Amino acid sequence: MCLTSIPIEIGAVIIGFFLGLVAFVGEDFIRRWQDRGNVRKKVLKHLIAEAKENREILGFAILVSLEKDAWNEAKSSGVAMDLKEELRGKLVTLYSKITEKNDILIYHRISIQKGEQIGIRDATGEIKSTLDEAIVKLSVDLANKLDEIIPILEKA
Repeated sequence: MCLTSIPIEIGAVIIGFFLGLVAFVGEDFIRRWQDRGNVRKKVLKHLIAEAKENREILGFAILVSLEKDAWNEAKSSGVAMDLKEELRGKLVTLYSKITEKNDILIYHRISIQKGEQIGIRDATGEIKSTLDEAIVKLSVDLANKLDEIIPILEKA
């Protein structure tokens, strides 16, 4: 064995190791990037479907709770944070109102079971707005917000 061939062999092993490492890291980076894109497409598809379903529900029944599963998925997957700030803000507002409506519906069901009127009371204890009025107002507002956000989601 020649002494000059040892450094070439060691150099070849080192170069081979680094090329393998670069290929591995590069392939992993590309795979993660593609996976993130696929998750984003899937979550946006679910958000669009959920918005359309909620809009359809509001078209025929206002005393039905609305869905929030796609929004929860968008938040937990990190896709919500990747959305443009304006769209994210509109979604936060929309789903806050959906949560509010769903919560008010719980109180509405309780008032039906108890057989008494529950509503928003002033300092004197007089009911200023009934839960039915609040539900109708929220439902109309939600329908308008859904009509506004569905085209934006479809373009995202």
